[in-house]
Amino acid sequence: MFKPSVFRYTNPSGQVVWKVDVQTGTRPNGKPIVTRRTAPTKSEALGLQWRDFDFDNGTVTISRSVREVGVFQPDGSRKTQVIEEEPKTVASHRTLLLSRPLLEAVFRHRQEGLSNPLPTPTDWVLATRTGSLPRPSNLQRRFNQLLEASGVRRIRIHDIRHSAIVMALEAGTPIEAVSQGAGHSRLDTTKSIYAPYSQNLANRFSTDVSDYLNRDNIDVQLLELLEKESQGSPGLNDGRE
Repeated sequence: MFKPSVFRYTNPSGQVVWKVDVQTGTRPNGKPIVTRRTAPTKSEALGLQWRDFDFDNGTVTISRSVREVGVFQPDGSRKTQVIEEEPKTVASHRTLLLSRPLLEAVFRHRQEGLSNPLPTPTDWVLATRTGSLPRPSNLQRRFNQLLEASGVRRIRIHDIRHSAIVMALEAGTPIEAVSQGAGHSRLDTTKSIYAPYSQNLANRFSTDVSDYLNRDNIDVQLLELLEKESQGSPGLNDGRE
């Protein structure tokens, strides 16, 4: 079985918070790498079918999600069942470009451990060994086992989405692009939840201002402002913010 290099992600203090060989274990292997690189929610990742992948154009379309709900039975007992539904917002419907490493991982996942090497378009991507859709709670338990085997503290699957979004901001991706890729309906969601964890955004503010001030023409502009101020015209002392 193919096993790519271990992926590590550290927080600002240097603690390794994510170190998992994403292809180790049973069939839900593709889940961590899909989540880490495209940042869907757990429900969206579980809702992927093979028809959602366009291998010719290298894209995946998020068009459905699945979740567990409790259903009361006639005898008063409560059982859980998995339901398929539309993504929660219009913005959640999105098509994402897949990188070459992710496309290769998806191809490998498609071929591994399948009784039928060519799944049908409506087959679930993250199916169980029998081809059925796994319960989200069972997937989390399997993920916990994967973390333990890799020597990583326990985190939620949804935390991979958070990490992917913060890493995109750290890489300098425009926040509008991050918000659209994550399926946020409002830019404020990305700004308020994820931007505070990206020191690079604050660093970019400082460096961009510094770079602008270091341009050749800024000396002329600064001299003009100083001359206006010396003549009593509105200048550097007015309207500071």
